[in-house]
Amino acid sequence: MDKTILIIGNGNCAQRIAENLLVQGVNVIIASKDQHFEFALSSAAKRQTWGSIEILTPTSVLACYGFIGLFDILFQSAREKIRRNASIIIIAEDYELKPNFDLYDLNPSVYVWSLSQINESVNGLQHLKKNLPIGSKIAFLTGLIKESNAVIQENVMRTALRLQLDLELQTYIFTGNLKVSGKGLEALSRELKKAGAVISKFTKNIPQIIQNRDGSISITYLDEVTLQHFILIPDITVVDETIYPSNYLPHLADVFGLETDLLGFLQADNVHRIQTHTNRKGILAAGPSKAVQSIADHLSDADGAAQTAIEFLRGSFFQTRYTAEINTGMCVRCLTCLRLCPHHAISFGAKLGVILEACEGCGLCAAECPATAISQQHLQDNIINQNFLNRPKQIDPASPSIVAFCCGRSAVPCAELARCMRHKLPQGLFIVEVPCACSISIEYILTAFTNLAEGVLVLTCHEGNCYSEKGILFANNRTNQVLDFFEQTTSSGKRIEMHTIASNMGTEFFEIVNQFEKMLIDMGPLH
Repeated sequence: MDKTILIIGNGNCAQRIAENLLVQGVNVIIASKDQHFEFALSSAAKRQTWGSIEILTPTSVLACYGFIGLFDILFQSAREKIRRNASIIIIAEDYELKPNFDLYDLNPSVYVWSLSQINESVNGLQHLKKNLPIGSKIAFLTGLIKESNAVIQENVMRTALRLQLDLELQTYIFTGNLKVSGKGLEALSRELKKAGAVISKFTKNIPQIIQNRDGSISITYLDEVTLQHFILIPDITVVDETIYPSNYLPHLADVFGLETDLLGFLQADNVHRIQTHTNRKGILAAGPSKAVQSIADHLSDADGAAQTAIEFLRGSFFQTRYTAEINTGMCVRCLTCLRLCPHHAISFGAKLGVILEACEGCGLCAAECPATAISQQHLQDNIINQNFLNRPKQIDPASPSIVAFCCGRSAVPCAELARCMRHKLPQGLFIVEVPCACSISIEYILTAFTNLAEGVLVLTCHEGNCYSEKGILFANNRTNQVLDFFEQTTSSGKRIEMHTIASNMGTEFFEIVNQFEKMLIDMGPLH
């Protein structure tokens, strides 16, 4: 496999990833849509760098073909189209910061700055040293109108502390809910107060902020501790900011076929995606491209992304237990599999095929194929087996047969935990492991009843934690279809239940299966 990794990014996170890979002997390509991308190895890295690096700027991604180990990417540079190959792709695009001037009904001026603007000045210290005398008042507005986040408030506190200590300016922080739950933030707030900064929290009466014609600010407020009214006329008022995903991310998500969260970051809110995985094998999201994080978290994420990429290159994560296969003789080219595959593992050409390297074996394509042209042989041998409901002689005949279709990532380990906790499970319980709930077809459910099951349980991951993202949705739809059929033809609708569960819910698993058994006993035998 070619040891080349493509990094799409334009900030500290992308640079940290590149440095980690270079010292491991990996060849790196950095593509940034920005005009310039300054890359400099640390002195320690310079002494042990073995890989090569190519920087493409300004460059945007036009298309991507292929799969893990053999991605073919088409770029558009300022002058021409460029093609490059890479084994792994890591996206580490910086997010956007938008000042909240409108929230406070303020206009930027020499008296009103954004948080980024004051930080740029703090870095040089020249402007503030030259224009503000010692003791000048700096007011920070954060989270007063709209709930802020720990990343922005940490930035506010660190900026205020530096102004307080380095420039001997008097800082004031006006906040609705000071977020100090992040690592080290409680200690930072104490250090800030010790340095002389004034932190005022407002839970009821928000300060009255008025901007005069010359752009200056006056802040009138009731201190909720002393219950006294104050008026502050700061020399500079600093407005907080809202973090947004990069406006480049929607384009990248479309080109690479990546799922996003509700905010638009490149990683769905899914426990199985931790730390850097996306829905496509071999494409990783790191740092500011995947979530709102502090700079320290960005760098930690960069280290994790680099290590994951190296493990990919070494062959880890390649093996999938149940890969799908398309019978081209039965395929009618309806493209259902191509549209639905959450991992983009279907190749489209003269014939449809499954890219084994990209397939995660979720079974969605096989369950949804209207021509039944897709199979997962090992999975079907396990499930559609005429003998899997043969009852051992030691089982009490009064114990009803229950088939539980269990997701291998949640319900199966949950059942094992229940046994380790010494919960007594029903004697007639037969657990059928499936790679994902989306592979549980109507045929599987009906087959269970055909083989004399008295009841069927469908146990899936919680919503948002499905490895295939929408497995619970497909499982729920199919279960409801069978329920509707049973309710119209028989009185056996209650013999099918669906529950969501996590791998650490052993007691809940025990309660679900035992309550279901009790209900089946009360209903009497079906067959």
